Amino acid sequence: MTKLTSNQTLIPVLPLRDVVVYPNMVIPLFVGRDKSIDALNNAIKENGQVLLVAQKEADIDSPEIADLYEMGTLANVLQMLKLPDGTVKVLMEGEERSRVVEFQKNDGFLCAQVDEVEETYNLDEHEKDVLERTALSSFENYVKLNNKIPAEVLSALSEIDDPSRLADTMAAHMTLKQRSAFVCALSSRWIKINANIISMNKLKPFIKNWVKWMRLQQKLMI
Repeated sequence: MTKLTSNQTLIPVLPLRDVVVYPNMVIPLFVGRDKSIDALNNAIKENGQVLLVAQKEADIDSPEIADLYEMGTLANVLQMLKLPDGTVKVLMEGEERSRVVEFQKNDGFLCAQVDEVEETYNLDEHEKDVLERTALSSFENYVKLNNKIPAEVLSALSEIDDPSRLADTMAAHMTLKQRSAFVCALSSRWIKINANIISMNKLKPFIKNWVKWMRLQQKLMI
């Protein structure tokens, strides 16, 4: 697997309308915009890496630099299949957080110079265990409100020992298949928060916001 080694490396950018991809997350994406397909084709010719960056507004068909968040996830293209209708189905694996140093236009699609974001945390084992249990308890409340998440996800999460990966996995389950600008804004905010310092304390208010949002949705559906 090719690792990013220099902020001078130009990485093709794939803007995402309604989903945020986290490190260690494997997800299929359906790509239909010509510029995005060109970016994928360019990535395949090079090292198979793209920078996945969420759009601030999902309804913008041709996003410019100002329409994108500056923090994203460097990802690897695992599989790519062209469909009969001209769209492309691509299987992506998030690898690491990256901060955009500069966007550039290249042959019609966007590229970016990026910096790898080092993730650090300062917790002893006791603090780490307490905060992880608290975060898992908060996430359990979210699962109870969302019938799309199977209960066994909680068991799988309890087996994850790395705080960064645990936080990202929980955040990923709270954003997958959600379709709103509010959702992407929260998700992109978590990408940035978790890049600054890996702490379960940062995740608890994030989950609480999601629980409030889910409860509001349920009220509106009544």
